[in-house]
Amino acid sequence: MTVGVLVGQQTPRLQLAPPSVSNAAEDAIAIYEACGQRLDPWQELCLRVGCGETDTGAWASFENGIICQRQNGKGEPISAIMLASAFVWGNKVTIYSAHRGDTVRATFRKVKHLIESTPDLLRRCKEIHDSDDVIETLDGARLEFRTRTRSGGRGLTGDLVILDEALELNAEQIAALVPVMLARPWAQLWYFSTVPTFADQHLCTVRARVLAGGDRLAWAEWGNDKGVVLDDPEALAAANPALGIRISLERLKDLRGILGDDKFSTECMGIWPTAAGGTVLDPAAWKRMVEVTSRRAPGADVCLSLTGWWAGPRSIIGCCNRRCGCLTARMGLSRWWMP
Repeated sequence: MTVGVLVGQQTPRLQLAPPSVSNAAEDAIAIYEACGQRLDPWQELCLRVGCGETDTGAWASFENGIICQRQNGKGEPISAIMLASAFVWGNKVTIYSAHRGDTVRATFRKVKHLIESTPDLLRRCKEIHDSDDVIETLDGARLEFRTRTRSGGRGLTGDLVILDEALELNAEQIAALVPVMLARPWAQLWYFSTVPTFADQHLCTVRARVLAGGDRLAWAEWGNDKGVVLDDPEALAAANPALGIRISLERLKDLRGILGDDKFSTECMGIWPTAAGGTVLDPAAWKRMVEVTSRRAPGADVCLSLTGWWAGPRSIIGCCNRRCGCLTARMGLSRWWMP
């Protein structure tokens, strides 16, 4: 690292951790170092935020959220957690899942390489094949790597579950996953993600609970508030802890030109979306949909229809009768909560 180079903030702008009497993060840090790797200070902090323990030895937090922008290095603490879970903490099933298959394969290859490069870990494992999606130890602990589907999350149940690309989670997946995990006494759920695009995504509801000081929640988030100057180096440092370590101001400026301001705000500045206030339907937009020349024929029925996904940004309202044909209005919908 060059002297004088601006370095990203190593502490998050938003942090929450339940009270604890001990912390198991040192296990994950130590096993990662045994693999010849070192974590950045902010990556170690992510582990400490979520690895607090109560006086009974249980996890202080059930849900842990790590929010950081792309290419900063979220994969390193993920690998450290998985290794500690299988080789130190004694979890029988540790699951890593992501929305994209190529992300899952990349994480599998990284963990496989770490194990194969560390003789003390490799001798404790059964043979690992490149085509596998499971790494299994001789005493039966399993590291499973899964691509998530939109249909549900029951197949993701384990003692410790890591949900990468968590901005893509939907309510059905969480509804299927969490109740089953609650039956496991030492279960823990980790979210790793960038900032979501829309204000009605599941991760935004989790963050709302964080802002309310929710119980058994741990959270570390790097980012900025709305209104920040997008080319302000200090704001870029607040959102990108790896700035000056593995990414540069010049590369971030290049990305702004490629992505445009809106996407850059989300992808690189960590600015959360906000739900629109007021009524669900914009009255002005609704008024523009009026058809004043159409009249219902005597005795003709009028058909109204509504279609759309409850968590989506748009729905369609349709009106049809024999005279007027079909009039369709696309209206933006807002959610009831604030991020």
